[in-house]
Amino acid sequence: MSAKWIKTKISALANDMTDGPFGSDLKMVHYTDKREARIVQLSNVGEDGWLDENIKYTTFSHAHEIGRCIIEPGNIIVAKMMPAGRAILCPNHEPMFVQGSDVVKIVPNDRINPTFFVYMTKQNDYLKQIEKNTQGSTRSRTSISKLKEISLTIPESKVTQNKLAQILVTCDIVIQNTQKTIDKYKAIKQGMMQDLFTRGLTKDGKLRPPYKEAPELYKESELGMIPKEWEVKLLESYVEDISDGPFGSNLKAIHYTEKKEVRIIQLGNIGEDGWIDDNVRYTTFTHASEISRCIVSPGEIVIAKMMPAGRTIICPSEEKKYVLSSDGIRVIFNSSLLNKYYFRYFTKTHYFLDQINKDIQGSTRARTSILKLKAMDILHPSIEEQAEIANRLSAIDSTIQEEEAILEKYKNIKTGLMARLLTPPKDAEIIDETGE
Repeated sequence: MSAKWIKTKISALANDMTDGPFGSDLKMVHYTDKREARIVQLSNVGEDGWLDENIKYTTFSHAHEIGRCIIEPGNIIVAKMMPAGRAILCPNHEPMFVQGSDVVKIVPNDRINPTFFVYMTKQNDYLKQIEKNTQGSTRSRTSISKLKEISLTIPESKVTQNKLAQILVTCDIVIQNTQKTIDKYKAIKQGMMQDLFTRGLTKDGKLRPPYKEAPELYKESELGMIPKEWEVKLLESYVEDISDGPFGSNLKAIHYTEKKEVRIIQLGNIGEDGWIDDNVRYTTFTHASEISRCIVSPGEIVIAKMMPAGRTIICPSEEKKYVLSSDGIRVIFNSSLLNKYYFRYFTKTHYFLDQINKDIQGSTRARTSILKLKAMDILHPSIEEQAEIANRLSAIDSTIQEEEAILEKYKNIKTGLMARLLTPPKDAEIIDETGE
C-alpha cells in the first residue's frame, strides 16, 4: 500500500495559535536596554531563518503580563506581512522571546515536525493560498484567522516528515557553509583592495610596509599619502576616445528590433561585479551605423552615468558589437598608460567613489558626465604594478565566482528536492480532513 498523506488545515496541526499583542500592550514605554525578553519583529523573519537585527527588548515582568505572547524555542513564527506567510522557527539564543504585533505564534502539536512545517510554507500550494488571501488588499497582509484555514498536505507518518526535513536541512547546511565561504573571500578581497590601493607592490611582488611603519616610502598627494613611486593623474590624460550614449531621439522604441542584431547596453546591464545579462534589447545594424559613435566593442570600458553613477564594467564578448543607451559612457584608454582591469578595480575604491559622490551632492538626480569623469584624479602606479594589482584582485574574484556557481548549483538542487519531497507521490493515498 502507498504511503498515506493527509490534507489538513494549519489549525489542526497546532496546540495553540496566538496573535501578537495589541498596540497598547507592547509600546516603547515597555522597552528596556537590558537583555531580557527579545521582541520578535517582522525584520527577524528571514527567508532562510532568523535574522538577528533590529534588536529590541521588553522586561521579563512585562513579558509575563502578556504571557500568551511568549514564544518558546522551536515554536513557529509566521509573518503577517512583508511577505505575508513567511515562517521560521524561534531560535534559542536569548533568555526569552515575545512576539511583536506583526507575527503569529504557532505551537505545533505532535502531528507535525516543526522544521518540516517551515519547509512546507515555501511550497507553491501554500504560497498560492497566502496570495489568494491577500488579494485586493492595498497592503499584502494575512491574519491569524486566515492562517488557521490554510491547508497543508503532509505525510501522515512523523518518521517520514523527520526524514524529509533532515534531507532539506542537510542541503541548507551545505548552502549556508558555501555562503560563509563566499563571505570570507569577499572580506579577504576588501582587505586586499585596501592594501593594494594604499601600499601597492614592490618590484619583487611584496606589499610595501604601511605608512606608519615606513613613512619615508610615501609622499603627500591630492588623494592623500601614496607610495613615492606613484603619481596622481587626471583621467583625461589616459583617454584615447570617450563618448556617451545617444540623445533620447536617437535611440527610441521605434529603433528596437526583435532580431538579435546589435545589443543595447542599459543601466541594468552594468552590475557591481560586472555584466548583468538581463534587460535584453536590440537595435538594427542599420540604426547602429547611424549612431556609430555610440558603438561599443567587447573589452571596452563602459561607465554608468547614474544608479549608481560611476559603476564600471568591461564589455563582455557574448556579442560582436554593442551600442550604448543614453545612460552609459564608453571609454578607450591608452593601454600603455592605464590597465583597464586596474581602472575597473580603482572605480570601487573610496578614492574614486568619494570624487563621484562629491560631484553629485545636492543634485536631485545622482548623475555623472564625460566632463566630470575626465576631471577625476586617478592613482597611477607603473603599468607593470597596475597589472599585478589587477591580476591579484582578478584571481580572488575568480575564486568568488567559482564558489557562487557552486552555491547556485546547490540552490537548484534544493529547489528540485523541495518540489519532489514536499509533494505527495502520484500513488500516495491522500486523506482529506478539511471537509472542503
